[in-house]
Amino acid sequence: MLLALCLGATAGKLKKLSPVQASGDSRPPSTRLSKEYRLHIIDRTTHIKFLIDSGSVISLIPVSIIKGLHRRKDDFKLYAANTSIIDTYGTLNLTFGLNLRRNFTWSFVVANVQSAIIGADFLTHHGLILDLKGKRLMDPSKAVSTKGEVAEAKLYNVSTINVQSSSGIDRPYSNLLSRFVQITRPNVPLATRIHNEV
Repeated sequence: MLLALCLGATAGKLKKLSPVQASGDSRPPSTRLSKEYRLHIIDRTTHIKFLIDSGSVISLIPVSIIKGLHRRKDDFKLYAANTSIIDTYGTLNLTFGLNLRRNFTWSFVVANVQSAIIGADFLTHHGLILDLKGKRLMDPSKAVSTKGEVAEAKLYNVSTINVQSSSGIDRPYSNLLSRFVQITRPNVPLATRIHNEV
């Protein structure tokens, strides 16, 4: 015998759910979209607090960290996720460790930002893995990780191109540049290169 259980069902058409409702996120839209959380790690050697943001295509260092050096504004501009323009002031080579038992030397873009950002360029070059749930940054090559804190980030997803340009004329160009983002970067990062010799 087949038994069916019906709890509070009414006859008629089913109400269509929005994708957000269907996914089970019942928070009001204003609270869902207003805050973005990212991993932050304080480097013990430089005492710089880094925002680890795999959505940013480029790594940045705040111009406010450079003490005693006057930097001139570059023509090179960056764009935040909200399409605001970020001014840049050249590059800075920095050696730091991220508490991962090895030193990294990287060429950061000096920018008008509040916090230092480790972007996808650095993460992919060094093979580092971001684990937000575990609140850590992992280095599989050394089998080590470093703990951080997940906190709100006011600036994230920094890009070298404005992919949300409202102009229909610019859209094909920004789409093309987003496919070849490496050509929009100001320089090649510092790294040891292995060359084959014959």
